[in-house]
Order: sequence, then C-alpha cells, then structure tokens
Amino acid sequence: MESKRITANFLKWRTAKKVSKAIPELGEAPKKRNRQLEGVEQSLFGQLLNGIYRPRLSKDLIYWTYSGAGEAKSLSTGVMQKRKGLQKGDWDYRFEIAEFSKCGCNNRIQRTVYIEFKTKTGSLTKEQKQLLSARQGIDNIACYIAKDVEEGINILFKEKILI
Repeated sequence: MESKRITANFLKWRTAKKVSKAIPELGEAPKKRNRQLEGVEQSLFGQLLNGIYRPRLSKDLIYWTYSGAGEAKSLSTGVMQKRKGLQKGDWDYRFEIAEFSKCGCNNRIQRTVYIEFKTKTGSLTKEQKQLLSARQGIDNIACYIAKDVEEGINILFKEKILI
C-alpha cells in the first residue's frame, strides 16, 4: 500500500513537471500534442520500472524492453532502421516471463506480454491492429493498451510481472 501512495505522489510530481514542458503552445497540431503526451507516459513508465519498481520485478522476468519504432526520427535514421529490419506497428513494451507449464510437468515456458501506450483519444495504427489480430488466440501472449502510467503498472501487477 505504501508503494502505491509513493507511486501516486511521484506520478503527480513528474507528470506536472514533464507535461508542462511537453505540451505545445496553442495552435500546434493535436496529433503532435497526443504523441508528445504519449511519450511522457512512456518515459514515466520506464523511469518507474528502472527506479522504485525495480526491486519488485518478478524473478521470472527474463527480459523487458521498449521499442521506439513509432518515434519521430530523422529521415536518415528512419532509412537506416528500415534497412536493418525495423517494422511498423511494433508495440511500445515487451515483457518476457518464464513460468512453469500448466500441464503439471516441470517444463518451463515463455510467456510474452505486450503493452501499447495510447492517449485517452489515441487509437492503434493499422499495423498495430494487424499485429493484435495475429496475436489474439495464441497461448502465452497477452496484449494490452494502457491509457496512462497507472494503468500500465496495474497490468504488470495483474500479469505478475510486478510482485
């Protein structure tokens, strides 16, 4: 319970500080404003996982990462990443967890959890919808859309990535 209170206070402080810098002046395109707010949420989420939540990460967590596939980048960087195989539609976060098989044997299997951050009015891109559709119904894969950091943290507790 103490960590939830600390998290709430941290989020209020960081959000107020970051959003004041991230929100563009009036007259800027709404899509850009949404992308900046989404970036603030992603940044806060990553800072929490690398900071106060790091000791609470499950011992079964093999690996987690952030994908910057949808980030704004220079033309040359975009061309280079495309040549290397970066695909459109990759979700923001991927968590890989090792757990025992449900068959009752001692086999360990990998489970993957994907989280995509979107603003309250944001929606998945065409490529993200295609990936979601392809992943649905596959055992050991879970996909979530988080509208804010708190929702993202709650997903990690639900999936037993945070304990």
